[in-house]
Amino acid sequence: MVYDLCPINLLCKLTSPSFPSTSPASCLHLQVNASPTFPSSFPCKLPSPISICKPHLSLHFSSPLYPILVSLLCLTSQAKMDVDMMLNEKLKMIDDAITKKKTKMDCHPEVPITPAEKMNAYDSVFTLCNRPRRDYSNLVYEKYTNYLTERIQERALPVLMDKHGTELLTEVMRLWSEYKEFASFLSKIFAYLDRYYIPKRGLLSLDDSMRYHFCNLVCDKLFSKLQGAMMRLIIQERDGGQIDRNLLKTVSCLLFEVGEKGAVNCYEKLEQIMLAEVAACYSQLSLERWFWGDSFSNYLRKVDWCLNQEEARTELYPSPTTKTKILDVMKYVMLERNAEKWAQKRIAEGIAAEDQELLSKYASLKLE
Repeated sequence: MVYDLCPINLLCKLTSPSFPSTSPASCLHLQVNASPTFPSSFPCKLPSPISICKPHLSLHFSSPLYPILVSLLCLTSQAKMDVDMMLNEKLKMIDDAITKKKTKMDCHPEVPITPAEKMNAYDSVFTLCNRPRRDYSNLVYEKYTNYLTERIQERALPVLMDKHGTELLTEVMRLWSEYKEFASFLSKIFAYLDRYYIPKRGLLSLDDSMRYHFCNLVCDKLFSKLQGAMMRLIIQERDGGQIDRNLLKTVSCLLFEVGEKGAVNCYEKLEQIMLAEVAACYSQLSLERWFWGDSFSNYLRKVDWCLNQEEARTELYPSPTTKTKILDVMKYVMLERNAEKWAQKRIAEGIAAEDQELLSKYASLKLE
């Protein structure tokens, strides 16, 4: 007997009530009573026994349905093998392009990355995200985040762990620049994720994910060392020393940029430390050195000078509210907190005519 092995025709035959059967069993049973000869290319082991929900058929090796069932199993297994091969092939194309980019950035800048390689990687992402029966978008997004975290753990953290002070700040900015270049390359390959998968699932965009991982794995992990180095520069400048203001500004901007995307806002933590340090510094100046040893007019001029100097220094911070908060803290600890004492001192000593305008400047603090 010759059997039609076309998958559609096979399914039609299996589902046809008129197909011959050997007994009216409630299920289709394949009872292994013999050792049939399978083709050498048969890709899977036939289980024993096999039950297929088909109320009008009972199948033995001698049944005409047996070769049909074997053919269906072969086709199904072959289809799975084809899908696995396609998946591995596409993932390898992505890996190859990104490995080349790493090699080019790390030690061999002469290594070329051709437009065809970039396009093949992008096309692989597109294909995996548009499978009709199996969508691999989740796997692709996971690959993207893994590339980011692996880059940080392999390239950034080993370099930064033994750095301190301005050397640490300098290295952080250098590695941040490298990391952004690498992430930009990735975002071009994985750009299709931002179109449908990420908005639909409510996930971090590719750009936000890049900042999130750098904030958590670098800025948050090394925050104690980073803020210590930054605070030393701030205090050094306040004491009249020369510092690299551009370095302090760029690191502040980095913390501000990535802080909002991380699990912890590193910039807000730094801001709280700066406010506490400002309060401690000017509390000591106002109460221990200036209040008892100078006239009210001279004290007010010194306060105004300090506020102007600090305002100029705060221009490098990326958040406009940082300057406002620092100046408000200074006004409170140097003037408003002891407003009644300042008023008594002013009444007792009087105030020079040329200082009346300055007093009016701080009239809201009720020093009169």
